Amino acid sequence: MPFVGQGQVIESRFWRHKGGAKASAYGAAPWTGMPGNEEKDWKLEPAGYTIVWSDGTVGTGRVPFKSREEAEAFLSRHWSRISAARAAAEASGRSYHVIAVNDRTGKKTYLTSSPLSHREAVTVLGKQSPSARNVRKMLEEVERPSLPPGTRRA
Repeated sequence: MPFVGQGQVIESRFWRHKGGAKASAYGAAPWTGMPGNEEKDWKLEPAGYTIVWSDGTVGTGRVPFKSREEAEAFLSRHWSRISAARAAAEASGRSYHVIAVNDRTGKKTYLTSSPLSHREAVTVLGKQSPSARNVRKMLEEVERPSLPPGTRRA
């Protein structure tokens, strides 16, 4: 799931070589130190606006937005959709974690930080890379705490 956590709008930038080549500003430095490919041959240029997520991931998987307002509108729509999906999941009363279980040791590792709706959890599970032969990835339903007798869920 590409959008987990809160996001913040930032200026998107890229490296441009004096020969015209472009490289991401969010990965390794593009210069090698060889003649004609030294740090002085590259400069950072603005490319619009994008989002940095709370886990440090930069971008939305698409071309940067042309304006800060456009990026903020995207972020707002994103959180509206996430909130609505989580509210629907809560209303259904069922939520899930994506987990990995090592069959040799029995150790369970949570791959999600918070419970997700079934739809979100299946999406996250489907995006997981193949793992070692003795590791299974699956959904685990989150047990909701029981309420004292005579009380109802809101």
